[in-house]
Amino acid sequence: GKAVVSTQSTGDSLGGNSQTLMVACVSPADRDFMETLNTLKYANRAKNIKNKVVVNQDKTSRIINALREENMRLQQELMEYKMGQRTGEEGNYSDLFTENTMLRAENDKLRLRIKSMAGAQDSKDEAIAELRAKGPLC
Repeated sequence: GKAVVSTQSTGDSLGGNSQTLMVACVSPADRDFMETLNTLKYANRAKNIKNKVVVNQDKTSRIINALREENMRLQQELMEYKMGQRTGEEGNYSDLFTENTMLRAENDKLRLRIKSMAGAQDSKDEAIAELRAKGPLC
């Protein structure tokens, strides 16, 4: 009866983020013993309710906040891709970035070596051309 109506009417307060004050009306009269006992039992159960406090947000605000967080995460990920710190494979992108840096340095060294060898080849070709211009040696 009354307990069910009380629970339904105070359910939001008892289970929500509100502070709730409960007044239990009891009587010392014998004729009110059962009602007083039930009231005290209900008040004791209500006192033992523990709430986990959460920020009051409507569904739209929660969705907006989740989308903002995802947007920031994706922007960070995109920046890492642009800087070469990330590839399609998860977990080892810093190793790939380091390997890529080392390979670029090695590639630069090889280009300098090829340029140097090309210069040496040009000077040898010039020497051969001069020898041919002087005529046969025998």
